[in-house]
Amino acid sequence: ENRPAIFRKSNYRNASTTQNTASQLPISSELLASKAVQFEDVRSKIWDEPQLKGITASSILYVQRKFLQKLSQSSKSGASASASSTLTKGEAISLATEILNDVDTIPPSRKKRIISFLSIAARGGLPIDFVTFLTIVGVEYEKYSPSHDDGLRWRYNKMSNHSILPVECSKIISFAPPRDNTRTEILNCGEAVLTAMLNAVKSAKQEIMMSFWEFCLTLPGVRNSSLGNNAWIDDDIDINGDKSNISGIIDRSKTLLSVLKAKATTGVKVYIILNDVTIAWALVDYAIETLSTYDNIYIIRHPDWTVVTDTHHQKFVAVDRAIAVVGGVDWTVARWDLPSHPLFDPDSSIHPGLELSVDGKRFKKSISEYWKSPQEDLTQYRGETPCSLWQ
Repeated sequence: ENRPAIFRKSNYRNASTTQNTASQLPISSELLASKAVQFEDVRSKIWDEPQLKGITASSILYVQRKFLQKLSQSSKSGASASASSTLTKGEAISLATEILNDVDTIPPSRKKRIISFLSIAARGGLPIDFVTFLTIVGVEYEKYSPSHDDGLRWRYNKMSNHSILPVECSKIISFAPPRDNTRTEILNCGEAVLTAMLNAVKSAKQEIMMSFWEFCLTLPGVRNSSLGNNAWIDDDIDINGDKSNISGIIDRSKTLLSVLKAKATTGVKVYIILNDVTIAWALVDYAIETLSTYDNIYIIRHPDWTVVTDTHHQKFVAVDRAIAVVGGVDWTVARWDLPSHPLFDPDSSIHPGLELSVDGKRFKKSISEYWKSPQEDLTQYRGETPCSLWQ
């Protein structure tokens, strides 16, 4: 959210020649001024874990939550509204001591120096707001915290153990807050969106319309620790077999593949438009080959020629022209997530099988693994492999 200008095309075009614009971006002016700059260079600077004063985002998040927690306690104890964004000297020292004591590798003498410096700053009249506190305490926390994957796991466990993860995970703060007594509902994170899509399709009586940028037909829409990686394995339906139990199959189905085939046999019309760009090519081919042989299912690719400069980005499911699920979530891998954003999934209850990508790789050898062997893990160390930033 704090990356202004980088997505404004006018600013981006002028970044290589305008020093003022370059200073607004999270990218060095030297990089932007280089005539040989590559897309990957820019992408990594934008999407790799951001830093402030040499402190990574995960450390900032941890310190911020502790800081806000302390402010909340101060407010409840009767602190004045004017001081609601700053800590008193005593509060700052107490919080700094708590945070620094979380890191066993910080030498005691170093902790004393930081506490002393914080005390002098407060005594000298420097307001201890979040940025000031982060500059004094956060740098030391970052310096001595475990690094890389161990550090992510360590910080996540710290936040969980201290019970400072968001309590109201489904609450969304926006300039357009939810209104009561409407026919709309905000869906927060992939679990809510994909579950709503699957339930809507299961309820169809006459018509299903859907469109996606990327579409994995075999993706499980039901996940839990009992299913684990077997969430990818679903009941199938023989169109020429006994149709008396179709409603039961639909109720038990975990994927759109089974539900769409079953709905089509009952006469429901299914219309699907799929994007045909980049990795989506093979997924589109599989979806068309699998579904187009069924009566009542009409599936097309768009655009229907090979281009890389044209794409549609719509993602929606509309059922019986009465229910619609719209937004920015594709029915494909790496979209399922929970509002609590857990970093690890040891029991395959959130990212089963190949959904837990490794180093950004979403399959081992071929995209066909999405439908041939999606239940197979890409890592032997699921309990120690953090979910990717994309997830």
